[in-house]
Amino acid sequence: MLSLKKKASKFQRYTEGDYYNYELGDYCSKKGSKKDQYFNYDSSDIHLKKHSNRRRKSKDVYYDYDDDYNYDYDYDYDDDYDYDEDYDYDEDYDYDEDYYYTYYFNNDSENDSFDEDSEDSSLNSNLECKNNRAPREPQESVDSANSDSDEEESYTRALRVLQESVSSISIGTNEEENYKRKLFLFYEKLLLDLMVKFSVTFSDVSISTRHLISNYRLVKKGRLPSEIDYNKKDICLAYLHRYAICHAALVAEVVTDIFESSSSSILTSKLDNRALNVMFLGGGPGNDFVGFLTALNGRCDRLFDLDVTIVDKMSGWKDIFTETVKELRKGEGSYEKVGSIFDEVNVIPTFIEADLIRNDKWTYEMKNKLESADIVFLVKALSHIPDMVPVLLNIVRPLKAGTLLVYMDSPFPCSAFSCVSLFLTEVYTTWGDRYHLNFQYSGLFERSNITACRARVKVFERYRRSYVI
Repeated sequence: MLSLKKKASKFQRYTEGDYYNYELGDYCSKKGSKKDQYFNYDSSDIHLKKHSNRRRKSKDVYYDYDDDYNYDYDYDYDDDYDYDEDYDYDEDYDYDEDYYYTYYFNNDSENDSFDEDSEDSSLNSNLECKNNRAPREPQESVDSANSDSDEEESYTRALRVLQESVSSISIGTNEEENYKRKLFLFYEKLLLDLMVKFSVTFSDVSISTRHLISNYRLVKKGRLPSEIDYNKKDICLAYLHRYAICHAALVAEVVTDIFESSSSSILTSKLDNRALNVMFLGGGPGNDFVGFLTALNGRCDRLFDLDVTIVDKMSGWKDIFTETVKELRKGEGSYEKVGSIFDEVNVIPTFIEADLIRNDKWTYEMKNKLESADIVFLVKALSHIPDMVPVLLNIVRPLKAGTLLVYMDSPFPCSAFSCVSLFLTEVYTTWGDRYHLNFQYSGLFERSNITACRARVKVFERYRRSYVI
C-alpha cells in the first residue's frame, strides 16, 4: 500500500486555487497552496473541496483509507441528510461545533496533525486525535494524563466554573430562560458529582461523547451503526452531558405549552385526581421525568401521589436515575423549586428494565404499570427503533381508556401511527419543531451540550371503545 503522502498527492490537481471555507460559508482564494484538505474525524476520510472556475460548481472528492479512493459528486455539506427521514438534528451534531476537523497535510512532516476550533480553549482538554475509523469505541485513557491528582485538579477547576455560573444567575423577568438556565446548571453539577461517585474521568467522558456523536450521526431509519452500551458509566455520563439537558428542557417547554394552551384540560383533568401514574418509555437517565416535574411545579395542588416509572432496556441507567432523584429530593441549589415537589407530593419513582419490542419478556410489574398508566411519554425513543409498528402495538393495546400517549420526536412516523389509529385519537398537536436551550458548557469535556433539538409533538388519547386487530 502506498504511503498516505503519496496517495494524497494524487488529488493535488483538485485543490489548487479556490477552496471552500465552512466557517465563513464562502470560497476563499489561496494562491500557491498545493493542498487544502478537510479531515472528517469520525469517518477517517480526507475531504478535499474543489471549486471549478469554468463550471462554477463545487464538488467533493474524498480519500478513503480502505477503499483506495472514489469521487462523490452528490455530497454537499449543507444538505448532508434529509432531517425528516434519516435522523434528528440534535441527535447528530451542531454544524457550528461538531465533526469537521481541519486537516493540514505537511509535505515536510510525516506526522498527521489536527486543529480543532474551540469556543473556550482554556477549559477544553487537549485530547490526542488518532486515525481511528468511525464509529469509535471508547478507548482506555492514558495513565499519565489521568492521574488522581490531575483529575482532582480538573474536577475542582470545573466545579469552580460552575459555582461562578450559579452565583451569576440573575432572576430577570423571563421565567422560561430562568428555569432553563437552572436546569442546565443542575445537570452539569450532577454530572460532576456522578463522575466522582463512579470514578469516571474527564477524558473518559470526552472520548465517550465523541463515540455517541459519531454513532448518532450515522443513524438511518432507526438503526445505529453499532448498538451503544449504556451499561457503561462513561457512556451514560457522556449522554447526560451532551443530550439530557436539552431533552429535559424540551419536555418542560412542551408540557408547559400544553398547560397554557386551549387544550389544557387534557392534562389538568389528570391532575384533579388524587393519584397520577406516569410512564416514560425509553426514558434512560430520567431527564424526561425532570422536565415533566419542571412543568408540573405549582400545578399539583390536588395531587397526593405521583407514581413515576422509567422504562429502558439498558439497566445501566438505573443508577443514574436513582442518583438524579436523590439530588432532586435534596431541594438544594439552582433547582430548589422543583425539588420542593417531593415535599408536596408523595413521589414514587421506579425503574424497570424492559425491551419495548419483546413484550413476551415483560415482567408482571411492567404489564401492570402500563395497564394502570394515566400518561405515557415517548420522547426521543421511537426514532431509534427500526420496527415501530410492533412497538406501538405493544404499548397501545394494554392502555386503559382515556390514557394519554405523548409523542415528542422527529420525524413523526405517520405510517406507523396509522396502524394503531383504531386505538388512538389525536387531541393535541404542534407544528413548530425546533426547541432551543440557549446555554452551553464544554468545561473539560471537549464538546459542549447541544443547544437545540427537533421534535414533532402529538398527544393521543386511548379510545374508550375496545377494538381487536
